[in-house]
Amino acid sequence: MRALATAYEIQVDLVRGICLHEYKIDHIAHLGPSVAAGLGTLLDLPRDVVFHAIGQALHTTTTTRQSRKGEISSWKAYAPAFAGKMGIEAVDRAMRGQGSPSPIYEGRRPS
Repeated sequence: MRALATAYEIQVDLVRGICLHEYKIDHIAHLGPSVAAGLGTLLDLPRDVVFHAIGQALHTTTTTRQSRKGEISSWKAYAPAFAGKMGIEAVDRAMRGQGSPSPIYEGRRPS
């Protein structure tokens, strides 16, 4: 139950806190990090492992809104499952010591 609550809370916080539509990014980008956070709770992983899993999940599931505009392909139906799968894979990679892009969301600003 804690893992489900974690994933749900992260999903809600991301949706409320970061509007992806203004950047033409599909809302699926919030699912990968939510899955990774939920799995981190389920597996009682260290904070730094969860941090990198969330970063990897976000990095691999950030897609454009094109899948929901114009000619809609079957990708629209597959995108949420793909994000979940990538969240699982991100946790696996982070548990094996692979890092993620950091900072996760805002990126580095040019100097």
